[in-house]
Amino acid sequence: MSCPSCATKLTSALQKLPSVQDVKVNIFTGQASLTYREGFIFPSTIANRATKVTGFVCVVVDEPRLEGKHRILHIKFQTAIVLPPALPPGVVILKASRTESGVVIEVQYDAAVIQPRSVLHIFGPLGGSFLPPSKSNASAQVTTEVTSLFRRTLISAVLSIPVMVFSWAPLQPHPIVYGAISLFLATCIVFGVGAPLYHTAFYTLFVQHILDMDVLVALSSAIAYVFSLVGYALQVAGREFSKPFFETPTLLLTLITLSELVSAYSRRRVTSALDGLGTLQPDLVHMVSADGATATATHLDLVQPHDVLRVAPNTLIPTDGIVLQGSTQVDESALTGESSPVDKALGAPLTAGTRNLTFSIDMKVNRAPAENTLAEFSAFLARLKEARLPVQDLADRAAALLAPVILAVAVVVFVIWIVVGLCVRGEHLSAASLAALRYSIAVSVVSCPCAVVLCVPMVIVTTGAVASREGVLLKVCPSACSRFSVSFTNSGDCNRRSTC
Repeated sequence: MSCPSCATKLTSALQKLPSVQDVKVNIFTGQASLTYREGFIFPSTIANRATKVTGFVCVVVDEPRLEGKHRILHIKFQTAIVLPPALPPGVVILKASRTESGVVIEVQYDAAVIQPRSVLHIFGPLGGSFLPPSKSNASAQVTTEVTSLFRRTLISAVLSIPVMVFSWAPLQPHPIVYGAISLFLATCIVFGVGAPLYHTAFYTLFVQHILDMDVLVALSSAIAYVFSLVGYALQVAGREFSKPFFETPTLLLTLITLSELVSAYSRRRVTSALDGLGTLQPDLVHMVSADGATATATHLDLVQPHDVLRVAPNTLIPTDGIVLQGSTQVDESALTGESSPVDKALGAPLTAGTRNLTFSIDMKVNRAPAENTLAEFSAFLARLKEARLPVQDLADRAAALLAPVILAVAVVVFVIWIVVGLCVRGEHLSAASLAALRYSIAVSVVSCPCAVVLCVPMVIVTTGAVASREGVLLKVCPSACSRFSVSFTNSGDCNRRSTC
């Protein structure tokens, strides 16, 4: 998805499906979350219908959002799956899926009732082993989009340069030769670089019956190309009609592709900032045995409260806890923005995502990784990405109204300039029509509101990501008033909370 109008198309398509509600589309990650009633419709059906209606390639991303203390554990079996005769309270098997190397079951457990290692011990004697979850990287998808758009923009720019030179440079007049070269290059740009734009625009127009800004851009460039093609054909036939202006559709598609590239790059910056929080937690930790003699490597998802972990120098603090043995200095700048290291002695609090600098220490876990400070930050940013402020709804409504309004204005501009050309300037009908067409195309192109409606959510998400790294959390009050609360988290033991 390249602009907020894409999110509007997908939202409209999903809301028309039975039992589907609470649709939230995130244009930065290219994902949509929704709720539906089981038995009325299946996730695969939702994805297939969304693909058919919108033209996007929609697939199901199996990332259930759990509430409260519920957690997910993936357990892998090398051979045929053998399930226990009875499961303890709080443990539910959601589904089983077959892979190339075995069978994977998805187990949901209530962390308030049972801990993850206890769940694993249920399936361990039956041949089950813990399967670490795959980390989602939203910026990877956006990076692929940036690479593709950069390639298209570069090709379009290279092909557009000769067309502009033939049209504007003071060269020897060879209209047939220059026109043939310009026609060939413009055709490559229109049917190569502009193909995704035309497909999206006309698919939206004829399938969803939505008139958006992509339709205006597609119509403008297509009209300019066809008009130039007819003008050049008549020029070759010796019937002078109008001078072709192949530079208009080529330069238009180049600039539109460049704007999509800039937008995609901005989204990559945002998603990279959000994914950066995930790198503040290690995958493996060293769990200290009961006698304190050995430390065994364990995945972070299997860590439980009251466990004792050994943290080596220059490594990340895996979760929230306190210093149980030793003393060191900790860099908390990743969360608080404070560059000076903080001394940590026996009993001092430790925060997930900070870095141990000097000496090895043993820490006692106070909060599970799924509930620690870093998890709260990540959950806050996840809600922030999907949050919609009233100004966003206003911007979307304005964008939806602009397309038909701009199309009507372009038609009015075309008629007015024909009248001006005929009655005021005394031009011929072909010359007046050509000038009027240029003005109407310009009106439809420069009126695209994508930047207006895209900047609002982008600023919200970017602000939340940057502020969280600096130790500042912003929370909009649920009431209709304009107050908001700000939490400042400083280094050391000071924690101030003020309300503005």
